[in-house]
Amino acid sequence: HDAVILHSEDGGLTWTKQYQGPDLQVSFLDVCFLDAQTGFVAGAYGQFLATSDGGRTWTQRPVITEDFFLNRISRGSDGTLYLAGEHGTLLRSNDRGAAWTPGATLRTRYHSRTLYGVREVESRRRRRGRPCATHRRRQAFCRTSSSWIVATEESDRWWAG
Repeated sequence: HDAVILHSEDGGLTWTKQYQGPDLQVSFLDVCFLDAQTGFVAGAYGQFLATSDGGRTWTQRPVITEDFFLNRISRGSDGTLYLAGEHGTLLRSNDRGAAWTPGATLRTRYHSRTLYGVREVESRRRRRGRPCATHRRRQAFCRTSSSWIVATEESDRWWAG
């Protein structure tokens, strides 16, 4: 929280401040580095920052027009990046975060659902992972070719959404 990014070069024994946002009420909620130089921070009210120099400098990058919370940045096994947030916000990047496009929206039927992350689950028919946006800890919304489906972690049953 507090819109602060810290860095440690000694395994966490000491920390230095790399960035502090202008509004301490706009918290950062997740960080994701693709390599030693390229990273992203997502947070409250649509905050999204990027670095290409290992975190020495951070640049704000608008990825949504609404002021929804952006909760989690995830990376799929094929390198695709996913960004999950409030009100069914789900974005995807196939170019290491240079551009973000909305996925199939969950706002029609699940408009009040806050998504807390994206993870892959293995399809029974394919060995390749399928991205699923998690809601709470017991449900996942997965995209198929025709519609979203909802699955629970408590069983193997899936149903159309």
